[in-house]
Amino acid sequence: MNSNINRKKISIFTNKKFLKYISIGILLCLFLVYIYYELIKRDKFYSIIQDISAKYNYQLKKVEINSLQRINKFEVNNIINEYYSQSIFLLPLEEISNSINQLNWVKNVNLSKNFNNKLIVEIFEYMPIGLLFYNNQFFYFSKNKKI
Repeated sequence: MNSNINRKKISIFTNKKFLKYISIGILLCLFLVYIYYELIKRDKFYSIIQDISAKYNYQLKKVEINSLQRINKFEVNNIINEYYSQSIFLLPLEEISNSINQLNWVKNVNLSKNFNNKLIVEIFEYMPIGLLFYNNQFFYFSKNKKI
């Protein structure tokens, strides 16, 4: 008679329907925890990091841009200006890089930070292969049809 009771206890854990409901419940709990983190905790976490960065002076204060020939530094500074006084740890480097890549004559961008207060921007430009004179103005053009 004891063997029948043990079989019934084991059969609960081997029942496919029971395991299916348990796994759906666990996934639902994980999903709710993820949503809670994304909506509530992330903003609190970012504000804590921002406060600590302000206290210990880990905010963006300086930007070092390599020597540019065909790109105006003013355009690059306009992109970066909105991030001044923001925590150096929370800078969206990918977003900044994509914005700089949208500028004309930008081939590639490397961003790095010194984890204190400086952002280093290294911009690689397309090399011009000729000059175009049009409407009393000179224009550079490259192999990649950048004018």
